[in-house]
Amino acid sequence: MDDDTVLLVTLGDPNGVGPELACDCFTRDVPRGRILLLGPEAALEHHCRRMGLSKFWRRVSDPMQSLPQEQGIYLAEPEGLKDFELKAGQADPGGGLAAGPITV
Repeated sequence: MDDDTVLLVTLGDPNGVGPELACDCFTRDVPRGRILLLGPEAALEHHCRRMGLSKFWRRVSDPMQSLPQEQGIYLAEPEGLKDFELKAGQADPGGGLAAGPITV
């Protein structure tokens, strides 16, 4: 990836496997470039604790305005997901809604 490229990765349903896969993938082989994860931080924190992993991301408040230029993995948590009640591994309508269209 060149310096201007940003790879956007949505976590999908926070109760599903997306956050777990993100934790596994982004701690195993640290990619080069700028990666922006989109979803609730609680889902990543849950899986990092469960998997014995360290936090691998840095939060950004408004990625459209303030995404750092240096390589790294960043997380943007949309306003509508700040109070998301995580039910990891459980089918829940809230998880499906959280995976849907979100405005950053």
